[in-house]
Amino acid sequence: MRFSLRVVITVVLFTLCSRLIFSHMSLFADLLDDAIEQLERKLQEERERYEAESTSLRKEEENLRKEVAELETELARLREKGEVLSKEQRSLREEEQIVRRKIEGLKESLAAVTERIKTAASALSALLAVTIPPHSKEKIELSLERSREGEGSLKALLDSYEMFLDSATSVRLFEGELVCGDGRLKKVKFLTFGVLGRIYLSEDYTSCGIVLSSPDSIQGWEYVHNPPRLAKMIKRSFNESTQKEEFVYVPLDVTGRVSAQGEMEIESLWEHLKRGGIVMVPLGIVALLALVLVVIKFLSLSKKLVAAPSTEEVIQALQKEGKDGLILRWSKSQSVTERVFAAVLRLHPSTAEVLEEALADSLSVERARLERFIGALGACVTVAPLLGLLGTVTGMIRTFETITAYGAGDPRYLAGGIREALITTEAGLIIAIPLLLLHSLLTGKIERILSQVEHRATELLTALGTS
Repeated sequence: MRFSLRVVITVVLFTLCSRLIFSHMSLFADLLDDAIEQLERKLQEERERYEAESTSLRKEEENLRKEVAELETELARLREKGEVLSKEQRSLREEEQIVRRKIEGLKESLAAVTERIKTAASALSALLAVTIPPHSKEKIELSLERSREGEGSLKALLDSYEMFLDSATSVRLFEGELVCGDGRLKKVKFLTFGVLGRIYLSEDYTSCGIVLSSPDSIQGWEYVHNPPRLAKMIKRSFNESTQKEEFVYVPLDVTGRVSAQGEMEIESLWEHLKRGGIVMVPLGIVALLALVLVVIKFLSLSKKLVAAPSTEEVIQALQKEGKDGLILRWSKSQSVTERVFAAVLRLHPSTAEVLEEALADSLSVERARLERFIGALGACVTVAPLLGLLGTVTGMIRTFETITAYGAGDPRYLAGGIREALITTEAGLIIAIPLLLLHSLLTGKIERILSQVEHRATELLTALGTS
């Protein structure tokens, strides 16, 4: 029974479960259909999206394949170009080595050329130093400086030689500055004839000169200032050149054998004195005045000054003519002795003291007459060396002014002032020394004359005292 009940129960439960299952299954089937429809719709959507994406990807794939093909083509082209560039690189390396070797050779050649340029520039500089300077010397020297700088050196050297050759083969008239014979820097006109010669003339026509050879000079030449034989010809040459004459005659030494020292040795006395400066004028006046005084005194101090009759003749004449006649005649006499005799006789007869006093007074008067102009001559003796000293001072002042203005590097700037100082000193001593000797000679001669007159007058006093 139990078994059957179980069976019944089982069957009932199975039936209930089946119904329940079937009912739920129908409901589930409906749900499942809905889900299937949704899935199909999604699947359709996904299929459409997939197809769209597939189409897009296919296009992209085709594009990428085209790009890959293009890239492969470009890569092949680049590879070919790389091979070409590699070949070119190897070729360039070889060319680089060749160029480097050429550059090294060119550097060596350039160094050799530079050395030759420097040598040529030095040779031209040395030539400029020992030849007559051309009119464009400053430009040539500036061009030579540029030729030593490296860049454009060859062109600068060629320009220098071109200017030098142009100056060395042409006649030029130009203006400039020059230290003339008096040591002053003056504006002058130059007339050059290549390297054959040069002359100059200052604007004030006081200084002129010519270039002559000089072994003593470092340059091998020097200016001869105011040459005595050529000064007039030099001035005439400049006058003719300004007047545009067809032919102008100019003094030149084309042989180079005329020495500047020899030309300066024949300097005239007047040229020498002119170089003493303005102080030479008062020195000349003093010398001329002193010469006139010396001549006058030597002519006046003749033997007639002491000429007089003997004491016995005076006593006899006194007895014959009388005192007044002798006094009148002797007081107008040119003889010092007779005038002294007249002064003594005026007080005769008198005591010896009175007569001696009259003698002393008359001798004093005659001394003053005899020593006339001696004081002036003594003043000339004193003034002459003082003027020479003044010339020394002015010359040295001018020398120091020149040093202040132009420096002491070039001795030519100092030569004029020093020469002026020495020439004036020389002239002052040349004038003073002979005048001093002549002054002493004249003074001694006057003393001898007065001594002789005093001796004769003393004899007369003695004779008058005993008569």
